[in-house]
Amino acid sequence: MINLIPPTAQAQVTKEYWIRVISVWLFLVGTAIFLVTILNMPSYVLVHTQLDTYLLEFTNATINKESFTAAEAAIVRTNTIATLLVKPQGGMSFTEVVSQLEKSKSTGIIIFDFAITKAKDVIATITITGQADSREALSTFRDTLDANPSFGKVTLPLSSLAKDKEIPFTITIAPDNQKTP
Repeated sequence: MINLIPPTAQAQVTKEYWIRVISVWLFLVGTAIFLVTILNMPSYVLVHTQLDTYLLEFTNATINKESFTAAEAAIVRTNTIATLLVKPQGGMSFTEVVSQLEKSKSTGIIIFDFAITKAKDVIATITITGQADSREALSTFRDTLDANPSFGKVTLPLSSLAKDKEIPFTITIAPDNQKTP
């Protein structure tokens, strides 16, 4: 039937045919894209709403974390200061023990070592190891420690008094934790 149309009109009809075919296909593709967009719109809105909500919660959590971190640091500082200020009741500190031993030490006494054992943050025993030049110096040292109000029972084994000179000794002191220097 296309053969009955003159050649100039035949070119025009072919051109209109392809324009109509292309326009119908473009309309169908556009309609499909529009339907897909409309169908995906609720999930898009939901996802973005959830992302905004999570971002807001994350921001709030970050702000809370910073305030909790600052509060934790303040509590740690406060606990440290409180620990330094509060001393065990009736107990002596390490520094007080050392200063009392230095006050009690007389000439002729050399202290090699001393050990302090604690039980529940209170000094339980003090063990002093050393050497005395003579028995008199050792007994004077023991008597001075015994007379010190900071210390309780002072124990010096009799075997330490067996030698006359250069006497090695070990004295054990059980501090009276109720007394203070």
